[in-house]
Amino acid sequence: MNVAKKIVIGIASVFIVLIWASIFFVDNKDTELIEYANSSNSNFTFSNDKGLSLMDESKYEEAKDCFLESLEYAELDTSSNKNKLLSTAYNNLCYANYWIGDYELSLEYGEKALAIGTNDYMEYLNYGNTLYSLNRTDEAMEYYDMAIKVNKEALYAYNGKGQIYYDAGNYALAREMFIKYLDFDPDDLDAKIYIVYCNTYLGNYEKALNLVNKLILVNSDNLELYEAKGEVLSQSKGYEEASNFYNTIANMFTDNIDAQIMYASFLYGNKKYDLALNQFLRISEDFPSNGEADEWIINCYGALGDIDTALAYYKETALKGDDTYELNTSMGINYYYEKMYMESIEYFEKAILLEPKTLEGYTNKLYSLYYGKRYTRCLETALDAQKKFPSSYEIPWLIGESYYFLCNYEKAIIYYKQALDLSPDNDLILSCISDAYFLMEDYENAEKYTEQALTINSDNTTAQGLKESITARQEPINDQLKELFETNYLYYKDSDEIEKKVKKLFINNNMSNLEIAQSIDEVKQADDIFTFTIIDKEYDLYSSESTDDVEFKYEDDIVYLRIYSFYDNTYNKVVESLDQVEDSEGKTLVIDLRGNGGGLTQSANNILDCLLPECVTCTLIYRDGYTYNYYSDASQIKFSNIFILVDDYTASASELLTLGLDTYLNNVTILGRDTYGKGVGQTIYIDTKRKLALYLINHYWNVKQQNIMNTSIKPDIYIDSDDLNDYMKVVYENK
Repeated sequence: MNVAKKIVIGIASVFIVLIWASIFFVDNKDTELIEYANSSNSNFTFSNDKGLSLMDESKYEEAKDCFLESLEYAELDTSSNKNKLLSTAYNNLCYANYWIGDYELSLEYGEKALAIGTNDYMEYLNYGNTLYSLNRTDEAMEYYDMAIKVNKEALYAYNGKGQIYYDAGNYALAREMFIKYLDFDPDDLDAKIYIVYCNTYLGNYEKALNLVNKLILVNSDNLELYEAKGEVLSQSKGYEEASNFYNTIANMFTDNIDAQIMYASFLYGNKKYDLALNQFLRISEDFPSNGEADEWIINCYGALGDIDTALAYYKETALKGDDTYELNTSMGINYYYEKMYMESIEYFEKAILLEPKTLEGYTNKLYSLYYGKRYTRCLETALDAQKKFPSSYEIPWLIGESYYFLCNYEKAIIYYKQALDLSPDNDLILSCISDAYFLMEDYENAEKYTEQALTINSDNTTAQGLKESITARQEPINDQLKELFETNYLYYKDSDEIEKKVKKLFINNNMSNLEIAQSIDEVKQADDIFTFTIIDKEYDLYSSESTDDVEFKYEDDIVYLRIYSFYDNTYNKVVESLDQVEDSEGKTLVIDLRGNGGGLTQSANNILDCLLPECVTCTLIYRDGYTYNYYSDASQIKFSNIFILVDDYTASASELLTLGLDTYLNNVTILGRDTYGKGVGQTIYIDTKRKLALYLINHYWNVKQQNIMNTSIKPDIYIDSDDLNDYMKVVYENK
């Protein structure tokens, strides 16, 4: 049995015993409570006992109704034992909602039971188990410790602590907890199996093997023990010996599908995908009424890179009526791993419909939207999911990330902090908060959260970089600009004169914006028209220009998209527009870049990612020879034809978008006049408080080895006109 499955079974076993141990109130105080209830409140007792019987029959929804009824009777009680009755009802509702899968409601009732006071160890224990099921392990550990403090023989608290340590990879402490648990329940097989795994991962192979062999002698039909032994052999002896062992077990239990899947999944886990596929296909034939092998078969095809056959198998299986949560999740994950993020969403949505109370379905969809750069859709989905799963730190983190990439840093920080409340030692979240504060130029808070992140993880590279950047931004303005030129300016080493001017001009700690602009004009290379400053009143105009950067029209089979410039949020507007187009493969896309002088390289590359298959969209080349690649994933919005409208003012990022589409697609036609010819890009320094923006040339950009600096992109069809109608006439003639 694999470790993940073992953990689930371990959790289940804890709760099964808890139901018997705590719902039936085995301690003296609870026995007195039942006696009181029988004598003074027969209605409460009847509803409560009926609920317990239904729980024993796994009829959790019906049991919940009975416990709600018993709660009503407890609320009507006027005796001194009212609190005991209320505590009982709340505790049983905590149980019922756990088994239903409504963990938040389970917590709510558990909190009410604890709030009454005079709590016994079972209330702490059960509340801890519910926290554990929500992955709130630090809090769960606290309640397990409370249970042990009240009763040192709270055996299931040791079991719960053991599982938390095991999940965290702390096998020494996990083993210690399971041994303590066995002091009270020496016959518990699950705890012994955990000890086998703990010894295995601690390298105590002989101890692990001796123990598991002894257990097999008296439990020769228990497949979990054989799986544990297989793991010991895999870790100590290697693949061949473990494979032979699993094969032997499969042959011993030919009529047991779990034994067959155990062997096949071992092959899959060791990347023997061909062998695993053959085994799973045989299982599917031998056990036609059991669809457990189907998701594995899809995974095998996906791992072999045959996504088309995986999809065909999915469709065939779904048509047979086996359209399960697991099947859809497997198909979605295979698309996800192929970086076909948008294609995966359909299957994750089906999985959510089949099991709407499962967190995994929502997080799978959210990560696909996030990595597919659909930040608005990710935000909307995550805000809805947060209402259903308020204890998941990943959901508010993804909300924060979505706001971050939508350039709403204040909102991003709000949700990052919500995520941090749920995962307080998460250095990644801390560095995200720091980054957002940095972009808001709140360097005090940026530094605070950077230091916290580095205290937790000194190897956090994001925090390390932010620390350097924060320090740099707190230097005098002249030192910042001097450093910026020396380390970034593309032509800095081309002329000794530039170096001399930088050292001469940037010496005044109190330079005004006008002095900065004049100095930069004097320092930069004479023919460099792309390094410039925007200051004061012009800065106010610059900072408000990005509101109308995209125009979108969609009529019949023509999709018209005009991009006026490339700002932070331009990509989001473009992709939201294009995602509205149904059956895009049968339509023509017109991208109008006339008069577009460029903007942010990243924005143009993100649009390329949306429209291109998997490729390197462009390469940035810095003066020291270092390069940086932008990538497109495999997801792609396809059109039957793409027409790009350009003129002599089409430059920079506009040329990058044009050249990228024309290079990688065979259905692109360029209309208009020769473009400007700007094959370089800038880094941007912004100081909002000073009202200063500096655009500094710092790289060349290539598309598949092509650079257009001092040349231009030649249109396929020349149009010497500024009238859109003249362009659209050609589009209609050639589409």
